[in-house]
Amino acid sequence: MIVVLETLILLWRKFQAKLSSWKAKLLSPAGKVILVQSVTSAIPAYYMQNVALPIRVCSNLDKLNRDFLWGSTDERKKMHMVSWDKVCRPKELGGLGLYSTKARNLTLLAKLNWRVMEDPDSLWAKTLIAKYCPNGIMDERLGTRRSGSSNWKGLKKGHEVFKKGLRWVVNNGHEISFWHDLWVGDSPLRSLVHGPLSSWEDSLRVCDVVEGVSMWNLSILSLDIPTCTREAIKAISVCSNRPLDDKRVWDTTGGGGGVIRDHVGDWVGGFSRAIGVTTSVQAELRALKDGLNLAIDLGILHLEIEMDSLVAVELVKSITTPNAFLSTIVFDCRSLMERFEICSLKHIFREVNGCADLLAKAGCDQTSDFISFPNAPAYVLEALTFDVSNATRFRLISS
Repeated sequence: MIVVLETLILLWRKFQAKLSSWKAKLLSPAGKVILVQSVTSAIPAYYMQNVALPIRVCSNLDKLNRDFLWGSTDERKKMHMVSWDKVCRPKELGGLGLYSTKARNLTLLAKLNWRVMEDPDSLWAKTLIAKYCPNGIMDERLGTRRSGSSNWKGLKKGHEVFKKGLRWVVNNGHEISFWHDLWVGDSPLRSLVHGPLSSWEDSLRVCDVVEGVSMWNLSILSLDIPTCTREAIKAISVCSNRPLDDKRVWDTTGGGGGVIRDHVGDWVGGFSRAIGVTTSVQAELRALKDGLNLAIDLGILHLEIEMDSLVAVELVKSITTPNAFLSTIVFDCRSLMERFEICSLKHIFREVNGCADLLAKAGCDQTSDFISFPNAPAYVLEALTFDVSNATRFRLISS
């Protein structure tokens, strides 16, 4: 504990030294935001990766940042025009994108749990596992042990956030509980149905509900699953004989988006889609499929497609059969492209695809599954202008 206290004292002195060396009155509000983001918010990051900072320390660090941002000093207080919670919101939600110390601390401690799970053979992970959780990081009894080192207490502090962010990616379905694990949708299937389950049915694994390759046998279930969830299950490719094991991943949501322009670059149509938990390649292919369907609905006959995912472009253009996980959507895209009189597909860098990128990011946060834009939304106008201009943007490419 002495070491932790000494660390916190050192952290506090670093914070005060940085802030006292800056002349707040000489900086614009935007300059203060940049300094808080790049320097004062970064100072405690090293310590927060494995130590749970006391709430009082987190509050005092946030207070230093708040006072600096609004120009307050011990001698002269100034009005804080916006609450700190709003300031810490992402920019797209009206905030300044600054970090709340406590929230960031919990996030980094959750990441520490992830590192223990992903790299259990490292020396430091072996030490923690052997001493505190010999049954693994997912042991339900993990939170019952109270004593331990500061690293262990930090690991335990971030464990709930870590567990909430985990989900399964299905490969062969042998390790995943059909009812109780999170592998489809936003919650375990057991929470979507009501009624008793026999011990046999309660212990079903995903592979037990599959016959052959992706032939789901949901008829063996005694409880009705919602229709939308059934469709989501049927869209998952799984084979019980597949050599790939099921894998836990951090739960991330993705979005897709695209824009259709005419030969002079004017807006013809656009869209954004909330895709949910996915990979980047899946999101790109889903966006391609949506864009092709939109172009067909608009009666377009000649189409030139530009995508910033080289992997997705190569999958669609390849003459070989893609892996089973992506085969359905790749074949769908190929079939849709054949419906145009002329259709080409090429890869471009993201720097010149900013408009589609913004639409895809909007899809991550929207509540509707799909939104079509007959006219360009205001937040893409600047990127749209740049995309069709002759302006130059540099990109560093490793040799």
